[in-house]
Amino acid sequence: MDNLEENIRQLVTDVLKEMDLNSVKAPSTGKIGVFSDINDAIIAADIAFREFIQLPLDKRAQIVENIRKVSLEQNETMSRMAHDETGLGRYEDKLAKNILGIKKTPGVEDIVPQAFSNEHGLTLVER
Repeated sequence: MDNLEENIRQLVTDVLKEMDLNSVKAPSTGKIGVFSDINDAIIAADIAFREFIQLPLDKRAQIVENIRKVSLEQNETMSRMAHDETGLGRYEDKLAKNILGIKKTPGVEDIVPQAFSNEHGLTLVER
């Protein structure tokens, strides 16, 4: 087991050296976005989430749909920014990956309660 662990560590070390992480550009600051500090963004996201989960499902569904709409409209810009910032991958692949995430990430449809009734009784399913 020790030999396997040592081999894995060596492999990771070799791969990291090959990746040349020094050539990856750091994100730019202050140009786009609301927060200049990641901790402020995390706190704001936590507050927003706590408010979001208190909303009725129909309001949450509307918000998710609007986020999807704007994300699709801005997909080219977001994909270009991600590619330019990291220098990794292909722009075209980022476009496709974003579209997949925008369209296929579940919204509130997975948490809508469902009730089934027949001669054997009533079943309520809430996720």
